[in-house]
Amino acid sequence: MNKTEWGALPANIQDTLEQTVCDFALHHVAALAEADEAAVAEAEASGDVTVHNWPEEERAKVRAIAMREGESVAEQSQNA
Repeated sequence: MNKTEWGALPANIQDTLEQTVCDFALHHVAALAEADEAAVAEAEASGDVTVHNWPEEERAKVRAIAMREGESVAEQSQNA
């Protein structure tokens, strides 16, 4: 939805849409976390996979690298 159309909506509709999107996002993240936990449990139970849970410090390093790479990609295109 473009900004002009958004601005033309009544405030109560904007509020409802914003809350609905937030609720959906929270539900979606929770569902993904549940699916991830089930996949990890299944992988561990199979005996074919060893799941390594990196320390938070290592995850932070990878996250920082990913953020820098994401910024680099974003600079290449307005659509990125």
